[in-house]
Amino acid sequence: MSTQDDLLLCRIEDRGEAGRIAWLTVNNPSRRNALGMAGKRAIAAAFTDLGRDERLRAVVITGAGEKSFIAGADIHEMKDLDAAGAEIEHTLTHEANESIRALPVPVIARINGWCLGFGMELAAACDLRVAVDTAKFGMPEVRVGIPSGMEAALLPRLIGWGKAAELVYTGDIIDAHEAYRIGFLQAITPAANLDAKVQQ
Repeated sequence: MSTQDDLLLCRIEDRGEAGRIAWLTVNNPSRRNALGMAGKRAIAAAFTDLGRDERLRAVVITGAGEKSFIAGADIHEMKDLDAAGAEIEHTLTHEANESIRALPVPVIARINGWCLGFGMELAAACDLRVAVDTAKFGMPEVRVGIPSGMEAALLPRLIGWGKAAELVYTGDIIDAHEAYRIGFLQAITPAANLDAKVQQ
């Protein structure tokens, strides 16, 4: 199954009596899987649909390719938004992440590379986060004049108020080892072992 012009791919793995696992892939590798409004709508719709599956036991969300999980929102789309459009865009950010948090089964972020801005917020909305040891994390939108809002509020419960403030105020990028040290990640692993670690 695919949605929104294949911006989000969904594969269902049926494990018989053990239930079903959904694998969602953000599919915009040429833009490091950055997501605009259509992609955020696709995520909200997919998780809403998955929530109706009584045999669902877990969801894994990842990014297409080997370089990026989700490298944020679509800045090229955002630069042309007026105030009303920006309100819609920010609302969709919330709705996408809230749909993940509302799912009644665990959601695992399979972080295969860059995890920035909206990507870090979406990962924070998941229950567990597993990353390759080369992944990078941050909220760099402040460096182009866009404040980190709304879903960045999920960060303090994971990494503490001080570290969350540091990331959203400075736009600094941290590596996977630092993300693990501060509690954002449950596991880091070489790329070759990422799927095995997610399965574990």
